[in-house]
Amino acid sequence: IPGSAGLGGSAALSVAVIRACDSVLGIQRSDEEVAELSLRWERVHHGNPSGVDSAMAARGGAALYRKGQPIESVALGASVPLVVAHSGAPGSTKAMVASVARQHARDPEKTDQIFDAIADLVENGKRALERGDLAWFGQLMDLNQKLLNSLLLSTTKLEDLCKRARGAGALGAKLTGGGGGGCMIALARDAAHAREIAEVLGEGGHDSFVVEVT
Repeated sequence: IPGSAGLGGSAALSVAVIRACDSVLGIQRSDEEVAELSLRWERVHHGNPSGVDSAMAARGGAALYRKGQPIESVALGASVPLVVAHSGAPGSTKAMVASVARQHARDPEKTDQIFDAIADLVENGKRALERGDLAWFGQLMDLNQKLLNSLLLSTTKLEDLCKRARGAGALGAKLTGGGGGGCMIALARDAAHAREIAEVLGEGGHDSFVVEVT
């Protein structure tokens, strides 16, 4: 997993290290206990992380996160085939958070409206995933990308990757993580289609790989 790419790589690595050590030592831990240990590692690297990356790396699957509330598991109505492609530039969540904070200070009403719109998309996305309606979910991804771009979180390279993916038939595409670089994810119809999209993105010189959320 590439670093500084909005993929939760440090959390995934910490979960893997914890489970490897536990395996050697014969220790059994729940997903929640592993996630808590991983979060301690994350605090060293990131200061005050939300804990979402650690929790998802430990438990897998899909979930809905709302600030200040427990993570809610989402039962998928269908598997979700995704293509992950790296823009070639690192992303800094800290820098992007600071940028959005400055925008909010200048125009809180406009920024709050965008936040509310994104929250609505997320709630609809949960319903789309539960129904297994990938076409609907892809449309929501595209709408989300437009809102993130309006917050200046996207880049020319990320926009180009999204455009290329959609040109290859992706149902939707958006940046992942804090933006400002890093990766974008594209939603495919199925695993075979995901490989086709990855091949198209690879022709543009971008590293990409296929994953399937089940």
